[in-house]
Amino acid sequence: MTERMSEPQPVTVPRLLAGACLLAAILVMVLGQYLERRANRAAARFQASIVTIDAVAPDPAHDGRLVFLTGPVRTTGPVTDADTGFATEGLSLIREAAMFQWMPDSAGRGFRRQWLSFPAWDVLLAAGNGADAPRNPPMRLDYRRFVAPGLAIGAMPLDAGFAGSLPAAGRRVVTAEALPRVAAALGRSGVRLDGEQIVSAAPGAEPEVGDVRISYVAVMPPAGPVSLLARQTDGRLVPLPPEDGGRLRTTVVGGAKDLPAFLAAARDTNKVGWLWTMRFWGLAPILYGAAVLIFWGRDLPSWLWRNDVIGLVMALPVFAIALPAWFLAMLVALVIAASWWTLALGMLAWLVAAAVLARLWLRRGLAPAT
Repeated sequence: MTERMSEPQPVTVPRLLAGACLLAAILVMVLGQYLERRANRAAARFQASIVTIDAVAPDPAHDGRLVFLTGPVRTTGPVTDADTGFATEGLSLIREAAMFQWMPDSAGRGFRRQWLSFPAWDVLLAAGNGADAPRNPPMRLDYRRFVAPGLAIGAMPLDAGFAGSLPAAGRRVVTAEALPRVAAALGRSGVRLDGEQIVSAAPGAEPEVGDVRISYVAVMPPAGPVSLLARQTDGRLVPLPPEDGGRLRTTVVGGAKDLPAFLAAARDTNKVGWLWTMRFWGLAPILYGAAVLIFWGRDLPSWLWRNDVIGLVMALPVFAIALPAWFLAMLVALVIAASWWTLALGMLAWLVAAAVLARLWLRRGLAPAT
């Protein structure tokens, strides 16, 4: 009696797909750790390029460098509305303005009047209406923000672009003080104060086209010192360029801080790092592979996918398989990306495993019918 040699059975498709999903997850996680490490190195280089200086006279040797300093915010005079000549104490002055104007009706069949903070284009009014279209008077005053002259931290001059990001001690409504200047600039009689606004309409009357309403708010300088990160250019501090500023949520922090504390407060902590982003992306193929292992070849009724409760119950075994595999993939990726030599060996092993899976795929067998 001759013994019959047993032939090796080909690996089934579900196992091959699950193995390929696991390899894909490991590759995604290794890439995430590489990107995270590269981002950390770039952040370290960025911090090493910063020079901490005192808020004294600019040093030409620091031109072109990123500088960090702490000091009180100063100005050399009051902030002035260049259009009206109104001046007041403050770090900056905000002028809100609106004019009652004609606008095309949203349906395109006429015109309507409304308050606008910008001048409406007459060309929009004339489109399709020609000489019959109404006209708006020129808008003499609109929204503007003015910065006090000589803005500086200590003795270091600041670019006006920092005015909006400096922490303020408060805001003060100065509309009443500006009334005489605004009335003279508008050249209109009957301009009056209505609450915190300067208005041109008569009391109790409906506004007419050309009527204006204006208000002023003075932003007061911070009472204490501030810490600031900027680039020194020609003895002046200017905001960071986009490639550097994108690393930080803000470049101005209230209160005196050293550089590490400043960077910890200013860094954009809302961004999720590459490490965990790619780890969660790696969970997706593992979940797919687990689902393939469990449900491959099963003829599931269509109503089952429309039942949320049963769907959740069916997802439990998928997660029971996927989560341990996910932790295993994270551990493998962590070992592979530990150093350059482990990365080289790990990727070589990954390629060998991928080649083995490809060879098995070519010899794959059908899943058993159920």
